[in-house]
Amino acid sequence: MNLLSLDYRNEPIITAELSKKERVRAKLAPQVYFNIRKVLEQHNELSDKHVELIKVMSLGLSNQAAGLTTARYVYYSDCGLVKTTTLISLIQAIHQLDLPISLLIASAQIEPNCQIVRELIESGVPESKLGILHSDPSASHPSINPAQRQKTQFLFVCHARFNYSRDIVKSGVQRQN
Repeated sequence: MNLLSLDYRNEPIITAELSKKERVRAKLAPQVYFNIRKVLEQHNELSDKHVELIKVMSLGLSNQAAGLTTARYVYYSDCGLVKTTTLISLIQAIHQLDLPISLLIASAQIEPNCQIVRELIESGVPESKLGILHSDPSASHPSINPAQRQKTQFLFVCHARFNYSRDIVKSGVQRQN
């Protein structure tokens, strides 16, 4: 890795040999970290372990979003310890930096996706960049038209729909590099 230092208080210190993906990660990871800290420090004083988890998740998700890794990772932490906040912060950072990155987010239920989309809209991410694909008429946020999934930068689905309809990945959300 050509990243010399990822200083979470200042800009990353980088060498000239960084690839395009590494430059994206070098911009994205600190912004994700700043976004998370901004939210969490309003309510808590963060422990060293908490700060380390935020750094690991910021860098790991930024690596994935930038295309530096295609592996899937599980971030183990207790309920309420930044997993959803990190996802929201990642999407906010991609929007803030105007990066050409699309994400497909799958969860177990639709309603948590609806809540995340509402929080993203409240935080300034345009609704036109967000979409939930579902078939639940009682969901608190309407589903997008399936034909719109290719134009949706941040697409939320339920695991069941994702497992049932592999064409979402094959013909739907594609990385916009």
